[in-house]
Amino acid sequence: MSKEQLKAEAQAKTFLIVGGTKGIGAALAKALIANGAKVTIAGRSQGDETPADAEFIKYDASLLANGIEFAKSLKGRTFDTVVFTVGIITRATITRTPEDIEEDLAVSYLSRFVIANELIKAGVITGRKRIYIMGYPGEKIEPTSIDDINFDTAPYKQFPAHMNTVVFNEALVYELASRYPEYHVYGLNPGLIRTGIRDNVHGGDSSFLGKVIEGIIGLTNISAEQYVDRALLPLVLTPDIQDKTSICFSKKGVTLQPSSWTSKPENTRKAWEESQKLLSRGVKEAPVY
Repeated sequence: MSKEQLKAEAQAKTFLIVGGTKGIGAALAKALIANGAKVTIAGRSQGDETPADAEFIKYDASLLANGIEFAKSLKGRTFDTVVFTVGIITRATITRTPEDIEEDLAVSYLSRFVIANELIKAGVITGRKRIYIMGYPGEKIEPTSIDDINFDTAPYKQFPAHMNTVVFNEALVYELASRYPEYHVYGLNPGLIRTGIRDNVHGGDSSFLGKVIEGIIGLTNISAEQYVDRALLPLVLTPDIQDKTSICFSKKGVTLQPSSWTSKPENTRKAWEESQKLLSRGVKEAPVY
């Protein structure tokens, strides 16, 4: 799309970016605002990367109950597009939220599961009715144990735990599209990009290890801004995919085939069922989706 086409498509569009205070979410927000769209950002706190021209709503993704209340607070408002970029890679030793959910699972996946469903129930997503889920779809992975993704009995391992969120986010794309066919649901794989997602692993930019690792990633891969400019901004604005749903895209905006695990509907249904069980365990009087 040309710059003129992007600007024309952005006019009068309303975006909600969950996790847009820094990294890819913040870069997307800035690009959307520059092209005339209205943007609301939800996140734990504002930072130097958070666009000043975006509306900010404080939201802590570590608690599922917060996601329910956050979505309910938006009832009566409308957004034609919701983008989920919130996510972390948690620590080497298991960390559980006050709701007894493994932290990475709670923040990087279950928060999205809850908010997407609640926003749909509340009728907040209107017009184009688009939902974009940032993750790492298309990879050849499957859950460590579909019945124990919360590591209640299995030995916890940091990166397998994060890979659980990866495959469950991809399953969420396909299962949301199946359950709500009037909505347009897309998965996004930005590849390896320098962001704050690994701060719990190496200590962030304030640590020597963090500076080294993120510096190497920054030198050998595109930046968040480049990803937004080359692929993400056109993907969230183009009218060409309006009659499509249940599609995942690479960092170049190319369609990705489902992984072998998520290509089976029984697996995405099982992922949904397990998500509901964890929600019901963590939240008193949890809604049923």
